[in-house]
Amino acid sequence: MMKLLHSPASPFVRKAVIAAHELGLTDQIELIHGDYNDPGNMLFKVSPVGKLPALVADDGRIFTSSQTICRYLDTQSNTRALFPANDHAKFRVIENEALADALMDAAVDRMRNRRKADQEPSAAEEAKFKRRVTAILDAMEANPGWLSDKFYIDDIAWICALDYLDFRFADEPWRDGRPSLSAWYDMHADRPSVVDSKPANA
Repeated sequence: MMKLLHSPASPFVRKAVIAAHELGLTDQIELIHGDYNDPGNMLFKVSPVGKLPALVADDGRIFTSSQTICRYLDTQSNTRALFPANDHAKFRVIENEALADALMDAAVDRMRNRRKADQEPSAAEEAKFKRRVTAILDAMEANPGWLSDKFYIDDIAWICALDYLDFRFADEPWRDGRPSLSAWYDMHADRPSVVDSKPANA
């Protein structure tokens, strides 16, 4: 059985969880809590950088990024695919996924800035992360055709990114002024894989 080092708050872990659900692989994956704060946690035996997610495949191979994990899972399923067969469409999906990952990176970094135990959060850093989030959201709103109803890996990544904003920054609603992105989100919000994996504090 595959082992996925997991945290219910991580949008990158959630991307892998939704991908596994969509590919019909959930019964082949054991979720194991990954604890950044415990040097004895399995996470540090699996991932040299101690980052989530990390996947241990049946044959012992280790994958330590959400992109690689999702691509590997895609090869293990016969039910559907996370990427279109057409190369032109595939590269569009990969680029959209990268944009969503950049959004998640900015939001996660912003939370880390707020949680620095030894100092006040940097206002300059806070403003920088907020600008990055806003720019990425506005870029997608200006190009709503970039996302689709197919629920490929880019759609999964965008669901995770937007839900993470709701989870951590509910006082800054991303939907305001973005009707196309909001309508696209609503089209997928009731999928079982999305509902069953909502982010939560560990």
